[in-house]
Amino acid sequence: MEHRSYMKQHGTAPAVVVALLLFVLTCSLPTAAQAQSEATELVLISSHQHDSEAFTQGLEMHEGSLYESTGLYGHSSLREVDPLSGQVIRQIELDESLFAEGITVVGDSIVMLTWREGVALVFDIESLTVIANHTYSGEGWGLCYDGTHLVMSNGTSELA
Repeated sequence: MEHRSYMKQHGTAPAVVVALLLFVLTCSLPTAAQAQSEATELVLISSHQHDSEAFTQGLEMHEGSLYESTGLYGHSSLREVDPLSGQVIRQIELDESLFAEGITVVGDSIVMLTWREGVALVFDIESLTVIANHTYSGEGWGLCYDGTHLVMSNGTSELA
């Protein structure tokens, strides 16, 4: 019995020290997210003219054209822009009650989110006319299409 009590009394301290040492070493190791977040140098290869009055919310290149949504109540629009000159090729204005946000091309349509209105507008890419709309809850911010799914951001850390 005395042998066991001796081990119990003197075996605990080294175990605690080892556990503490492992904890400190583990905490000092970079996490997977830290290891993957290396600084990358960006190189600007060109710049182009752009309408300085446009409050850009969404941009998407599609078949050589740049599509842009601009926000602000009373100034929201969807436009096709020449990517080299920055000239607006065609543009439609949204109702003043809508604040345009992110856009993405899906087939022969452009889907546009609105900020607080909870409405996604679907435009025909050829005529830029609204051909459908869908509702969603929460705010609309960014939108992309991966070829199968629409992925939407709403200003939180969650994507839908």
